[in-house]
Amino acid sequence: MLEQTIKEFNNKYNIVTDPFELKFEERYLQYKYNTLLPEFQDSILHDIKAATLTAQKGYISRKVLKYHLMNPCPDIFTLYKVDDNQIQESLRPRLQNHFYFSGIGSGIRVDNISWPFQEGIGFCIWFNVENVNYDQFNENNFGVQKILSIHAQGTTNGGGIECFIMRGSVYYRIIGNEYKEPQMGQGTLFLGQLKDGQNFLGISHEPQKTFSSSHLTILFNNEQQSSKLFEFPRLNQNARVARFNICQNFFGTSTCIIVMNQSSTKIKTIQSVYGQQQMDYNKLKTLQACLDRYFERIMSIYIPEFASGNRIIDIMGNQEGILQNRSGFVVADKNKFNQFGGFKLFYALLHLAANYPDHIATMFEIVNIILKNNNQLQSEAYHSKFIPTIASIIMSFQRPLINHKCVELLNETKSVITDNRLMEHFFIYILWNSKLHQLCTSEKPFINYLQLSCINYTQNQFTSIISPRDLLDILIYSYADDQCCHLHYQNPKPSFQLKFFEKILYLLTQQSDTTENLILFESYFLYKMSPCLLLQILTILKSLLVDNIDDGIKTVHILQVWNQNNIVHQLLFLFKTTPQNDVRAIIIYFLNLISQQQFNPYQSQQTEEAIEFINYTIILNKNDQIESKTTLTPIYNQLMGWMINKLKIGANESVMIEEGDQIHLSSIINIIMKILKYSQDQNLKAQILQDFLCLCKSHQNNCKIMLDEDQFQSSLLRTISIQAENNLIYEIGNRLHSTLLLNVMKHEINGAEYFYDLLKFEGQNEKQIQALFELLYDQFKNYSPSYDSQIWKNIMAILMYLFELKERYENYLQKFNILINLLYKEYVFKGQIDEQLVQISNFYNGPIREFSQRMFQFLNTNLNQVQVFEILLNVSDEDNLLQLLLVHSLCQEICKSEIFYPLQLILGVTLKKVPRSRIREVITQMCLMISITLQKNNNSILYRFFLELYEDFEQLFDALVTTNFTNEKLFEELINKLKLDQEYMDIKIVHPQRWSKESGVSLNTLLYEVQSFGEARLIQIEERKAQWLYLESNKERIGRHQYYKSIRQIFLEGEWLTNKKGFYQRDSIIQDFDIEFQMDDIQSVKVSRMLTKYLVRPYLKTVVRIPEQFRNYPVIHTPLEAPLLLYSQSKQKSFGNLQAIQAATQIYNMSKAIGSNIKNAVMTIATQQPFAQQLNVKQFADNTFKGKRILVIDGLYNYHAFFTLSNSQLLVQYEKLVEKVSHVSLCDFQLRDDQLLLKKYPIYNLVQIIKKKYLQKKNALEIFFIDGKSIFFSVPDPNDLEEISIKILSFRKSSNAPFFNQSKTTDPVKLIDKLGYYQKWVKYTFQFYIRSQMSNFKYLLMINNLSSRSYNDLTQYPIFPWVLQENDQSGQIQIHPMKIYPEGRFRPLNKTMGAMGNESRIQSYIDRFEQSEQGSEIPPFHYGSHYSSPAITSQYLIRLEPFTSASKAIQGDKFDMADRLFYSFNESYRCAIEDIADVRELIPEFFCLPEMFLNIANLNFGKTQNGKQVNNVLLPKWCEGNPWLFVSGYRNALESEEVSKHLPEWIDLIYGYKQRGREAQKSLNVFFYLTYDSPLTMQKMEENKLGIESQIVNFGITPTQLFTRQHSEQITYNEFQFVSTSSRLTQFRPSQKKNIHNQLKPIVDFQSLNSQAIVMIKLISNNRLLCLRKDGKINYFKYAASDPQQNQAPFTFAAEKEKQMSFAKPQGETFMLLDPIVYLSSHPVLILNQGKLFLCGGYFLGKLIAIGENNQISDVYQFHTSTITKLITDKKESMVISGDKTGHVILWKIDKSTYKLQVQRMYFQHQNPINCINVSNSMKLFATGCAGGSINVYNLYTGSLLRTFTHPNKLAINSILLSSRPLFCIVFFSAQDHKIYSYSINGYFLEVQTETCFSIIDCQIIRNNLFQDIMVLYHIREKIYGTENREIVRRQLPYLQPNQHKIKLEVVPLSIVPSKDKRFLFCGCSDGDLTIMTEIQLNR
Repeated sequence: MLEQTIKEFNNKYNIVTDPFELKFEERYLQYKYNTLLPEFQDSILHDIKAATLTAQKGYISRKVLKYHLMNPCPDIFTLYKVDDNQIQESLRPRLQNHFYFSGIGSGIRVDNISWPFQEGIGFCIWFNVENVNYDQFNENNFGVQKILSIHAQGTTNGGGIECFIMRGSVYYRIIGNEYKEPQMGQGTLFLGQLKDGQNFLGISHEPQKTFSSSHLTILFNNEQQSSKLFEFPRLNQNARVARFNICQNFFGTSTCIIVMNQSSTKIKTIQSVYGQQQMDYNKLKTLQACLDRYFERIMSIYIPEFASGNRIIDIMGNQEGILQNRSGFVVADKNKFNQFGGFKLFYALLHLAANYPDHIATMFEIVNIILKNNNQLQSEAYHSKFIPTIASIIMSFQRPLINHKCVELLNETKSVITDNRLMEHFFIYILWNSKLHQLCTSEKPFINYLQLSCINYTQNQFTSIISPRDLLDILIYSYADDQCCHLHYQNPKPSFQLKFFEKILYLLTQQSDTTENLILFESYFLYKMSPCLLLQILTILKSLLVDNIDDGIKTVHILQVWNQNNIVHQLLFLFKTTPQNDVRAIIIYFLNLISQQQFNPYQSQQTEEAIEFINYTIILNKNDQIESKTTLTPIYNQLMGWMINKLKIGANESVMIEEGDQIHLSSIINIIMKILKYSQDQNLKAQILQDFLCLCKSHQNNCKIMLDEDQFQSSLLRTISIQAENNLIYEIGNRLHSTLLLNVMKHEINGAEYFYDLLKFEGQNEKQIQALFELLYDQFKNYSPSYDSQIWKNIMAILMYLFELKERYENYLQKFNILINLLYKEYVFKGQIDEQLVQISNFYNGPIREFSQRMFQFLNTNLNQVQVFEILLNVSDEDNLLQLLLVHSLCQEICKSEIFYPLQLILGVTLKKVPRSRIREVITQMCLMISITLQKNNNSILYRFFLELYEDFEQLFDALVTTNFTNEKLFEELINKLKLDQEYMDIKIVHPQRWSKESGVSLNTLLYEVQSFGEARLIQIEERKAQWLYLESNKERIGRHQYYKSIRQIFLEGEWLTNKKGFYQRDSIIQDFDIEFQMDDIQSVKVSRMLTKYLVRPYLKTVVRIPEQFRNYPVIHTPLEAPLLLYSQSKQKSFGNLQAIQAATQIYNMSKAIGSNIKNAVMTIATQQPFAQQLNVKQFADNTFKGKRILVIDGLYNYHAFFTLSNSQLLVQYEKLVEKVSHVSLCDFQLRDDQLLLKKYPIYNLVQIIKKKYLQKKNALEIFFIDGKSIFFSVPDPNDLEEISIKILSFRKSSNAPFFNQSKTTDPVKLIDKLGYYQKWVKYTFQFYIRSQMSNFKYLLMINNLSSRSYNDLTQYPIFPWVLQENDQSGQIQIHPMKIYPEGRFRPLNKTMGAMGNESRIQSYIDRFEQSEQGSEIPPFHYGSHYSSPAITSQYLIRLEPFTSASKAIQGDKFDMADRLFYSFNESYRCAIEDIADVRELIPEFFCLPEMFLNIANLNFGKTQNGKQVNNVLLPKWCEGNPWLFVSGYRNALESEEVSKHLPEWIDLIYGYKQRGREAQKSLNVFFYLTYDSPLTMQKMEENKLGIESQIVNFGITPTQLFTRQHSEQITYNEFQFVSTSSRLTQFRPSQKKNIHNQLKPIVDFQSLNSQAIVMIKLISNNRLLCLRKDGKINYFKYAASDPQQNQAPFTFAAEKEKQMSFAKPQGETFMLLDPIVYLSSHPVLILNQGKLFLCGGYFLGKLIAIGENNQISDVYQFHTSTITKLITDKKESMVISGDKTGHVILWKIDKSTYKLQVQRMYFQHQNPINCINVSNSMKLFATGCAGGSINVYNLYTGSLLRTFTHPNKLAINSILLSSRPLFCIVFFSAQDHKIYSYSINGYFLEVQTETCFSIIDCQIIRNNLFQDIMVLYHIREKIYGTENREIVRRQLPYLQPNQHKIKLEVVPLSIVPSKDKRFLFCGCSDGDLTIMTEIQLNR
């Protein structure tokens, strides 16, 4: 399949694949043609077939590209790779220059030489012989291969030597008198066998001498032979050498040949030093040092670098060699790559490669081949933005294409690049381009790619270019939308984010300050990043902060920085917006960490706020069941750790509760309980309950802390209630609950209150109550706590609460009576009376007595305003009541309490509730107590108690004692007789006050503050992202800009998509001006913005539409508005102003909804206090000048921007990508995606800055640059305007701005005098003559500029006058062939257009003025319209963009009615003098842009009312409808004497004293008041800015008034004829003798000296000239014009000095370098710096040598690779242009301070030798012409290609001229058809004239006194009748009309130069004399 593809490809392109198909005539090797392949190693073509085709046909790459566009197919890539072996073979490391020889008849011949070898011969050759099949190629049919063959034929004095090859062996022999073909055998010396590859042969043969015999030494490769048997021929030195051949009949190559005319032992030295090396010119330069004095023995050296055609120049300057048939040479051309399409073609192919993924790696391989071992190409790659461009192209690929092979090749690229600047580009645009990373086909190449990037990051010096912050920007912003894993997302996208993070983390940790780098992560916490990434970042920061071994904080620096940035609010906002629980967990960890630090006194409050916020936000919707795949366990673990102040908790590490662990932050409990409630993880629930249970046991306070939280017990109870019984959670929960309550009841004074919460719980709580009861019972059953313990008090309180809720808990009230029984269990007295007495007596003694005392105290304890006994009265059953009565009685008796109320109350209740039968037992025991007390002789309290209740108790008691307390009746009587007066009432339960902890946190305030803070930080992050996107987008735009620029150049430079030329060129005169031009869908034209020196725009620009298949769509979308930086006034940021934050948040949210930029939100925040932020423009510059906001006025568009400047550039940053049309602009402004976001204007190019007005306000500046660019902008702040002006003016007259010679003012009125325009136009004195130095055209342009008119502002477009009065009725008009225009029809320039026309029209204006004077606020005026407005300008230029768009915009996106369009020049003139509302003037384009009258774009303007289709503009009859003839004539009319005389009157009306005031009224020259910048206009504008500005735009604007007095007329005295037009030129040939006294005197003896020819004349000052002669001698002369006398020369002339220079072999050069292809008359030499520096070309190897006036080489420039054929400089000596014989052109910039050259641009469009170059400073252009018939025109200062021309028959171009007067045109001559062609500068054919000559010498343009360009040329006519006629011809441009007065010379002039005043013509002649031509008689 591959072979078939290759075969088809070969057939398609006629590729020769069989070497035997190649013909000898083609001078290529027959047997191994890939010898040529290394020639193309620098091309983008690398296989054998493509290289062969390149050698045969030329530019394969272009041809293939064109074919691919016409027939898309993938076989284009077979050009690059066939198989590995052929790639290996074709990509040799470096090409070796060589001669090649292909068989019989080939070789090098030396002619016309006498025998030079009297002293012997030395010979060295480096050669390579191909392995030939000698059965087929043998000596019989192909001849013997002769390495060296020298023979002098003669019968007596003949002989020679010969070294030859026969069947692979080398032999040497001596030849006799007669030459015979060599034969093996006797008489030959065998030298050895040839080896593969390079062979070295050295021969030293010494002849016999007086005292020595002949000696032969042969060095063949590494072998040496010596012989004395071969005697060297001894011939006469006059013997003619009949044959001197080298490599005759050879099959192979040779790199160097050295011939010596003496034998030399130094042959051995040459062999040892150079024998094994590849010999070239650079090594030859060391040969002299190696051989020392023996170097003089070398006769000739032949190397391929010095071959030209079939001639080989002997670099020793002796004998040339001649290449025979079937021989040739190959020289490495480092510019070959560029000649084959260069980088721009590679871009196109790379873009196409996206369609064929298999070939992407091939393109990467080609990059390495392009750059490898080529420093110049690497430098060019840097300057041409090669790396950014290919990055931009690859980024635009729609699918991942970068595979493992591509990454390997990128690694190779890293080692290939040696240029640090290019490596910087590679580092930024390739290695650290995240978009390229994401184009990897899989994870493996991605990881390898990152590995390569990181290694490079740590190994080179560019780490400062990409800071850690930049790496984080890439990570966060480039991968922000990636989804990481299945744990966090259901369907995650493939992501390389984490891999990228791992790599950059390694880089960050390699930095010296790791902490600072990692702190940077904090800035991005709120931004959307994948959970896994955020988790890793936080984990790393955690490890950085805390030592995992001892839990100690390693550094608080990060925490301090975070604290300053209010990190708590940031973490809380992140917690809220991050749903992933593992991320939330580590956020809690950091909050825990921060809370432990005491950075401020409000730390504890901040901690509580944080906990409150988490509690609220952890589960915002309580109805949601957490379904996240990530468990809540990590969050719980961190919360638990935070709560008990434990830090060392890993992501999956459970909390270990240890003894003594105490709850420090109780508010966290509620968060945990919320987790318990909503978690679906049963294990987590169990763990939470178990941990709480452990906390209950670890510290007794924990229980109260837990239960103190409002929702804790209820949440716990709910959790338990929903569990199944015997469930683990149920069991642990119940145990926890019981433990909690039991604990608090034991230890807490209000423990019962927690039980009351249990009772009040509305859910199921019986089981918990029962469980607690059982737990209490179990404890009390075996052990009864002391009565003063807290638990009994709490039990009493519980009984009280049960009694309160007895309706619900009646059963539990009964159960708790069991516990009451346990309270009395020590007071149970049983048995007989005696036994009971004993039992009771025991209570009176020892510890039991104390026990009773405590019991009594307990029973009378007050609990919540109720005593315990009262509680017991209410809750006790009968048994317990009886027990209460008994216990209380006993205790009171023992304690001797005399307060009887409690006992009385207890007894009364008991009597009511208990049957008397049961009461009697207790009464009995009470009596026993009395008895025991009395027995002890103590007072009995009970006895007294009963006496109070029963008066007869004493008698009754005695009776009872008598009966031993057994008489039941007595007890019955006692009970009945007891008087109980008090009524018992149920107790009133009062609950103790529950004191809860006050958090002091307002939740709403807290939520609001966190939300506001977070959104404010989001805005900051978004702003940072906008900045990052802005910079990244600009980087991408840099590449796309270069890519599109390259693609456009490709389409312009050749015939690519169609058969049309890239630039439009018409090669025939247009006869019918009704012609319809064809629409071109590939390219269009528009008016170029480039200004010439005199501020005119005559050029059309070709706009290429990029085909869809080459479109490069943006990957990074630029923010709609340029990002700004906010600089805080204080170090610490304040987010205290919540209103400001709220406003910002609202705007931010709105912006997300409507897609607008967030800058407004930021600005809203910035304007609030105390959120004090100062809004500043991002500062681009490297100085203190801060950016200013400006409004750029750019023709149809207005856009806002930021202006600043550095020491080298003015910088303008677009504020917005899109700005809508407004009332002061015509069209929407939108920045293309290939336009850079930052416009740069080099300060080096500054020319002028002028203060102007915009919309009548004097707040604008216009800045002009030498390259033709300009920028017009208004500045709102007058102070800013002044600051900008002063800053820019500070560069004037400095080396930074060599063209900026403006005076120190920007005021236009002052500049008129400072710049000298007025004086130059009015009069200019030069020696004896006074005349104008400035044309009318230029003067009008200058004063337009100073009066605030500008091409950039359509409301103030430049104004020009109507010059001629047009009349359609006039008959046939005779016009002067030189003047072109009709004479006698000049417009009266002393009148406005309104003052012309009929009387009724004029009277109507006067009436309007008078009527408007009467009582109106509006000042009176004559005209409601104006002579200049956007509508008028756009109508004039409607046929050209951008004015086509402007015209449509004015009319609502459509053309106006056809009758109102500009369709007839005469009709427009008629309207201007007849219509009431039309007083228009003209614009500059009428005088310089003929194409404005042609409908080139074939627009449909519709038909007029009479049915005529509007097409091209109808022009006056006098120009025959020809636009170019019209412009030429109109321009000539403008420069006419008549117009010059009256032009000041028109200037007075438009710019002068008649512009306003009374003089304006007299002159009928008053317009509507808004057209003037008057105070009234300013006042009205303040009242209604929008309306007034709209009217100003519509009405037009009157220019700034420049003159307040009458303008002077031109003054001309002693007018003389210019040499360009004079009909009576006289020739003078002054003496060149040196004037000893150096005084200028008239010389009358015109002697003709016999000296060398003068090949160049240079005026080095106004009165000094330099003459360069053929032999290098230089003569300096002075001359001066003098008052002419009759028959005397009108000048004085004297010689000054002379010098001898060495140009052929400059001093310091070892070899002769001059290329004979450069003839004497065209020798490329420049004389610079007033004759102090000579810049010389014409040397082999492309050397450009700078020679000082001391004849020493000062510099050598070697950027050309072949001989420089043309050199030229501009008049200011600021630029140099050079061209060589391969077509390579270089534009150099001259550093005027040192006169060193710097390469500005290199051009490879020409493919043939450069024959001519012309420069025009006034047009700011230079043109190059080549032998292939093409002409390229470039901008002189930017170097950009303006357009191309081609000879109609593609013949060689021999001479070029650029002319601007009266028409911008180009003129060229070809000696092949003897014709001079004239084209308009925009490509339209004007004229052709034949010159019957074979040479034109020194063609010049000299203007005449009417500012017309006259072409002056000297040509040598062909011989007529055996004589030779020499003439100087003068032709008027652009129509080449010849001057009838011809100048005949006696000798041939080789150089022609006019004097500065154009009066003299200096001619350097071939006879060595100087001829001066001038006119003696003046025209008085």
